[in-house]
Amino acid sequence: MRALWEKSFGKKPSAAPQAVIDPTAPLFQTDKPIEKAAQDRYDRAPFAQRIAHVVATRNQNACLVVGVYGPWGDGKSSTLSLIKEALPKNVVKLDYNPWFFSNDTESLTRSFFTTLGAGLQRQSAFSRENIGSLLQSYGGVIPQFGENIRAAGEAIGGVSLREVRDKVEAIFLKHRTPIVVFIDDIDRLDRKEIQTLFKLIRLAGDFPYLTYVLAFDDEIVSAALGEAYGAGDATAGRRFLEKIVQVPLHLPPAGLEELKRAAFQGVENVLNANSIHLEEADVYGFANNFVLAFEPVFRTPRQAKLFENAVAFAVPILKGEVNVSDQLLLEAIRAFLPQLYVAIRDNRALFLEPVTSHRTDERPRTKALVDAALADTTLTTSEKEIIRDRLLTHLFPRTSDIIYGTDWWLEWANSKRLCAREYFWRYFTYGVPTGDVSDSLVAQTIAAASAGNSGPPRLYA
Repeated sequence: MRALWEKSFGKKPSAAPQAVIDPTAPLFQTDKPIEKAAQDRYDRAPFAQRIAHVVATRNQNACLVVGVYGPWGDGKSSTLSLIKEALPKNVVKLDYNPWFFSNDTESLTRSFFTTLGAGLQRQSAFSRENIGSLLQSYGGVIPQFGENIRAAGEAIGGVSLREVRDKVEAIFLKHRTPIVVFIDDIDRLDRKEIQTLFKLIRLAGDFPYLTYVLAFDDEIVSAALGEAYGAGDATAGRRFLEKIVQVPLHLPPAGLEELKRAAFQGVENVLNANSIHLEEADVYGFANNFVLAFEPVFRTPRQAKLFENAVAFAVPILKGEVNVSDQLLLEAIRAFLPQLYVAIRDNRALFLEPVTSHRTDERPRTKALVDAALADTTLTTSEKEIIRDRLLTHLFPRTSDIIYGTDWWLEWANSKRLCAREYFWRYFTYGVPTGDVSDSLVAQTIAAASAGNSGPPRLYA
């Protein structure tokens, strides 16, 4: 498997522990964010450290809102952890995850200030103040916001709210302690809750010495905000977002080479754990097609984890029963292009059977089916052609313009290929279908006969 690295990338993989692993214990990757710069493999630490430096050294006491933008799975939560690690000890760090409290806008409002107050109350600088109860009461008396920002501003200007707010501001000004509130998972909220949260930050939570660091997908949030303001579209939402977030920052993209390296390292770990060796032709069959077909849709660290988990689940089940190179590519289709995976599974004949005089329309039908499965992706026309004319013709040779004779059925069956009639369903059912005969069982029977053991192989201990 090391050839997979050196021949695909021209260099050896980064150092990683290669302990002996029990193949019955799958190597699943969790989606837990990293916590330390030493764990950073996508070079986000310098970006996070710069944010921490700006937040910690700014010489203004006005409330500041920093936005860290990125799509789901791109590592925003990990970046927040790296910012926390880089902040000096004199900075108070608080976490608020609105997704934990999102039942309705009122509970979101109350939980926002209750969490902020409770976190500050635990800090030595504020332990003798009644900041917790003040912020809790402040959140309790804020009325339900109206449908527009002006009405919300007038409501917050009420006398009772102003008195409580003045007391809170006095405490912040007295201690002059920089406070950073990290808010993650904003884009998981429903649209009304997103609107409420940003109103809170903009109108009710803008206290001195306070910095908000918000992590979210800006496209999702802009669309949600746009429903309430201006023309009611994403452009209006982005304009409103620009009024709230003073420092908008897009998360640097994870390097494609490192993403591929993470995916390939995961494959290597799974194969090593299950004592599976790929021949050189199989290595190239997987590596070259993976790079050609999936580079355009491979964007986030989460995708690398999902692919590795798919491989860690599927490979041990079908060990000895399928062609591993084909299995890896099919799992990549399932992870990156799920609609195409379903199209292949549900249209077996279009991908397996040869074109005959009675089936002259099958190739156009197959092309149309593949194009429909890729319609909702961001792939360009040329990228779709690569998937159809390179990846799929590798997995299903009969979809190409080359005519394959009937003798190829035996060749593909001997290699346990996905395109073999006898093996196709194994790849999708994760087992040997009823009525089929397990290759592993056959191999055990032959081995037992060669050893002079007349009894059948033992399937269970």
